[in-house]
Amino acid sequence: MSRLTVPKTYKLYIGGKFPRTESGRSIPILDRNGDTAAHICHASRKDFKEAVEVAAKAAPSWSGITGYLRGEGKLSTEWLRCLKEDGRSLLLLFA
Repeated sequence: MSRLTVPKTYKLYIGGKFPRTESGRSIPILDRNGDTAAHICHASRKDFKEAVEVAAKAAPSWSGITGYLRGEGKLSTEWLRCLKEDGRSLLLLFA
């Protein structure tokens, strides 16, 4: 019996966390064969408002940090973790 393939759903990144959307909606990302390779969250207005508020609150502290040090922070660490966990799906998105 073959295994059922379940495409991964990539969440939003807001305030150092990966929350699901408030609405629960997602957008399918198709590979070059037209098959669903993954889903990305479709942010609602509430999600967008929260992201803007968190970014505005973080701006004063981030403005004093060099780009190099920002890149060494949690965001790059989380992207690397996602790439290690599911690199094949990410590669399919760009194939």
